[in-house]
Amino acid sequence: MNYTTSGSKFRSPGFTLIELMISMTIGIIVLISATGLIISAADARRIVKFSAELQEESFFISHLLKQQLAQAGYRRIGTASTTSRAIPIPNLDDHYPPVTGKWLSGQLINITSGALSYRFDGASLPDGTPDGSIYDCLGNAVPVGVVIEASIAMQGNSLVCSIGANSIPLIDGSTDTIIEQLVFTLGVDTNNDRIIDRTVDSSVATATDFSNTRNLTIRMLLASRDGVIKHNQTYRFNGANVTATDNRLRTEAVVPVALRH
Repeated sequence: MNYTTSGSKFRSPGFTLIELMISMTIGIIVLISATGLIISAADARRIVKFSAELQEESFFISHLLKQQLAQAGYRRIGTASTTSRAIPIPNLDDHYPPVTGKWLSGQLINITSGALSYRFDGASLPDGTPDGSIYDCLGNAVPVGVVIEASIAMQGNSLVCSIGANSIPLIDGSTDTIIEQLVFTLGVDTNNDRIIDRTVDSSVATATDFSNTRNLTIRMLLASRDGVIKHNQTYRFNGANVTATDNRLRTEAVVPVALRH
């Protein structure tokens, strides 16, 4: 039955085929745009997450290395870490004897084959127990009169601290953060006036350079797991710009340490 008003037909309710196709097209466009925004937001969150993890690792490692190397040639006096103060050991030559092929008399740091070695003494309460002011990199309190020889080196993509046969990863290369490069630069005082006269890359430094080192700059290249970013990153390490060949995030941790002995 047809209903007419003034000779015109009413159209039945609903969409025509053209209207339906236009609506579907608009819906698809909106859906694609929304999906793209969701993916972009997820990518941004992932980058922020891994960037924060790299910065957190960088801060932790920098703090630990500064704390460890600040102990070289110094020890605490007093009965508690909160009240004691650091003083230089008066005669380094007597306190840190020579070791053939490794240490000169009084030498506190050495770097061979990319491994940083350092020596320090502990601190004790009057009864001889450690006062808790000096710790080795394994987390053990060191008593006075015990000279610790520790080394920090890369093993694969891990950064490992070793004391004798014991070791602990400071950066575990099996996790989301790895270490890719480790570079040491020495600030050498050649005339013992406490002023840095020249800088030397550890790979070409002599034993005398290590004995006269007054500050040490450690550069570490930390990287996230692969696939975190979609495009190769251009980053800076040890004064050079580098374009990555993978999809890792990278950051350079620069750790300046003053050797106070």
